[in-house]
Amino acid sequence: MKKQIILFLALLFALPVMADERSDREKLRGNPWEYDQGPEYDSEILQHLMSLPNYRTLGRKVMGAFGEREQERFRWHWGPVFYRGRLGKNQVKVLIIGQEGGQDEAFSKRAFTGGTGQSMQHFLNYIGLNQSYLFLNTFIYSIRSQYQDVEVDEKTKDEKLPNAFEGDVWLAQSLESPIARHRNELFDLVLKQNPDLRLVVAVGSGAKDSVQTWVKAHGGECTKFRDVSSCDASVLGPNVELIGVLHPGAKGQAKNDAERKQIAAGLERSFQAAADRAARLIHLNPDWLPLDEGATRPNVLVQEDEEGNESVTFDKRYDDRNDPVPHRDFSFGLIWTMGKGSTTSNRQGASIVPFSDDGHYAKNRKYEVYFPRSESINKIEYSGYQEIEGDVSYEPTKSDLNAYDRGPGSEFAKLLMGGEEGLHWPDFEKLGAVSHASFGHGAVFRGRLDEATVLVVADQHSHDDMMRGRALIGDAGQKLQHFLRNMGITQSYAIIRTLPVDTLGLDAKKVRKISTHKQVERVRKAVLERILSRNNTLVILTVGEHAADAVSKLNTDKISVFNLKSASDKNAAEDWSKQLKRILKVKYPRDDQKLERAFTYKDKDWKNTRLEINRRDLPFGTVRWIGTSGNLTERALKDRRGNYTPGDYYKISMPGWANAEKASRLSKEESAALSDGGWLDKRPREERRVDRMRAERKGK
Repeated sequence: MKKQIILFLALLFALPVMADERSDREKLRGNPWEYDQGPEYDSEILQHLMSLPNYRTLGRKVMGAFGEREQERFRWHWGPVFYRGRLGKNQVKVLIIGQEGGQDEAFSKRAFTGGTGQSMQHFLNYIGLNQSYLFLNTFIYSIRSQYQDVEVDEKTKDEKLPNAFEGDVWLAQSLESPIARHRNELFDLVLKQNPDLRLVVAVGSGAKDSVQTWVKAHGGECTKFRDVSSCDASVLGPNVELIGVLHPGAKGQAKNDAERKQIAAGLERSFQAAADRAARLIHLNPDWLPLDEGATRPNVLVQEDEEGNESVTFDKRYDDRNDPVPHRDFSFGLIWTMGKGSTTSNRQGASIVPFSDDGHYAKNRKYEVYFPRSESINKIEYSGYQEIEGDVSYEPTKSDLNAYDRGPGSEFAKLLMGGEEGLHWPDFEKLGAVSHASFGHGAVFRGRLDEATVLVVADQHSHDDMMRGRALIGDAGQKLQHFLRNMGITQSYAIIRTLPVDTLGLDAKKVRKISTHKQVERVRKAVLERILSRNNTLVILTVGEHAADAVSKLNTDKISVFNLKSASDKNAAEDWSKQLKRILKVKYPRDDQKLERAFTYKDKDWKNTRLEINRRDLPFGTVRWIGTSGNLTERALKDRRGNYTPGDYYKISMPGWANAEKASRLSKEESAALSDGGWLDKRPREERRVDRMRAERKGK
């Protein structure tokens, strides 16, 4: 009884502390209507990011040199991860360089968003920065295993990547390497845009090498291997300082508890030393690192020992923990679990499985979950993918660098997220929605809210929308894209989801109950009316019965309304053909004037009628296979123990045709760089070493 009372009292006193911690984390997180738009259109940094080298083939060639088997060095399926933070001019005080490219980063298309990123976020918050930073990677693509890790097979003791040790150094650090040159030029561009840059933090071995390579390229000297503090930082700028820390991801590599504790102790010492260095720099120059608005940091504490030696630190010791990544660092509508609490997704081959607050990181098999297979994504007859010269399916398009969406703008963002006074979305989970509340409700719109000649209101048709936080990007959305094109509409449309959460699988009555909830109707009506008030909308399309009901409650006297059957309904092809003929009789400005006659949809072709989602509708960094090939996302059915897992796990899979895509050819310049570096030599390593020794003797 006494133990129970003590436990009760402990919990009682702990609750306010836990509540305060949650409140602090929510403040650091910000609001879901705050978001990152991506690079400015036509900007110099956009052009440089998208001029990235052929990572995949360069990696394969280096791994295949000296008689070794050619294989992938980079995780290419989900494409490049360019950055996280600020890309504008005079916005960056601290540049963080590292290599963090797990599944969270691949899914969110932002660097350092998983556990390591959140550890670094805490360091930034500790030194007083909550937004004036930029994260960049040593490699824009995630590497298999670790930097310079040859991956030894535990059973055979063979090296899986025998060329990785020296190959990674060449790829990342040799100025002959297109990858190293591209990265150095990117660093230089950040310096150019931010002449008042104050601090560069190198996270891990690869980053420390990269910073030293960068300094040396500017004519500076580094006197100690992988010690960036030994480098002449003045070559980068008058106020730039360099700090190196251990990679927080090392904790995940521990083989046992003892090793884990040892690594944790090393990390604590490393970050404490970095914090002390920052404190000393601020002590020497109080204006060196101004606080960001709304940020705080501990006071600088100066002490002297008995011998008069001065030590400078902050008056609050650095504590190794994770802080959430702010919403403002992600694209609009991304699921809210990303960046929230260490790693929030699992990797399954070429698939990624985001999970809710009630889900689990499945390093342990007991947390495995099972998914349905309604349609094999490996047997898509027509993907809707449009071949464009110079593009690959696993990267964003290079044919039009501005082909991405920068979000709904301040006029709509807060309203869409239910943030305006009196227009808050209700608790959808309590109303019966399937998706866990922790995922949020971001996949509510797509298109141009200020150019909507045509407004589409549509019911949910797939789970794909949560992939990029945009409405209707799965099979029905690809059919709708095809339909809009046949209307002559390629740009001037806006799409709004009837409900911004997952209700698939619920019967129509339950969905109707959620859709007709007074507060749901109030917010949705406000969204639709604001769009109509800002545009000369002439046509409204509804897709599905709940969408038709929602539009029936609007004033549409001067607008032509057409109710399309749900794309999955029987006879949808016949219905869409009839509606298209009627629509083409209406007078409205077409984006494409080339239409000669109405397109006829046929039942036998309906399943494979698709057009890939307009790239201008999707956030920056979206690879081209997303928004093609029908529905690519599935909701888990149950876990390993047979428990039903409603709305906790979703799996997004790369389509089979994209997974089978071969690496593209190198440019002449890239091939020449490999040749000059000796990486096209197919002779065994030992023969090459002997030849090199002979050449050296001859030279002497």
